[in-house]
Amino acid sequence: MARMPRVVLLAVCALILLSGSVLATHWVVAQNGSGTHISLFAAMEDASSGDTIYIQPGVYEGRVEFVHGVTVVGAGAGHTILRHGYGFEEVLYAKNVAAGRLQGVTIERLPSVLAAPAVVLDSSSLDFIDCEILGGQEAGVEIYGISAAPTFEGCTIEGHDGHGLWIHDQGDATLRNTVIRDNASNGILCEGGRILIEGGSIEDNALSGLVLVGAALATIDDEPAFVTNERWGIEVHDAATLEAQSIELERNGIGGVRAQGTAFVTLYGADVSGGMAGIRAEDESRLEAYDA
Repeated sequence: MARMPRVVLLAVCALILLSGSVLATHWVVAQNGSGTHISLFAAMEDASSGDTIYIQPGVYEGRVEFVHGVTVVGAGAGHTILRHGYGFEEVLYAKNVAAGRLQGVTIERLPSVLAAPAVVLDSSSLDFIDCEILGGQEAGVEIYGISAAPTFEGCTIEGHDGHGLWIHDQGDATLRNTVIRDNASNGILCEGGRILIEGGSIEDNALSGLVLVGAALATIDDEPAFVTNERWGIEVHDAATLEAQSIELERNGIGGVRAQGTAFVTLYGADVSGGMAGIRAEDESRLEAYDA
């Protein structure tokens, strides 16, 4: 008899844990009406934290505002496409979203007289997995706010009329095996935020691959490639800090790394080749290279 309260307590705890999974809902978005919704916008309005939205193949027009805690799974970046091109509106917007995941979709900002990024993350920390982000003006993805810390894994961010990734106002970002290429400005502009880059490549951008401004901090590892950008592979300005290990800096138009102001750069095992200048430190900046 003395054990009964413990058994009852365990049973109650199990019921509480199960209730979370029971309450979570799976929604299906399909253009032909075979799912629960015909648009992601409508599904997101009905979804709540813990829910999963599956999107069938197709092109889905319209702006979407992401809901905290929701997971969105497409049929693959080449098959599920989210598009929008009206006014100053982005395709995907998230504000104060502390968690959420978007996987296997293409996000495309269509041409418009009024410029807007493809994705805007205001104090939000979504995970983007195996996604393509295309066509933004000003930037492909704009990230800002002290609690902004999205992760991009296995993604491609390309073809934007501006920066590929624009981080400012204390935003952070993590890139893993992500490609940022063919953007009309810098691949990444980080103004005072923090960025972690592991693997992937930053290539063929019209200005530099990565630009750090203000007190920005970048940590780079796992052999990412900064190649064939028109200016520098990486620029570090003002009081920004860069620590890079096992990095490729090849065939950039001017050179591999440029440090200015009071910037501090540490390179471990950097492979620098091509361009007019390999590594350059100007003003009162410090640049230390080991086994480069």
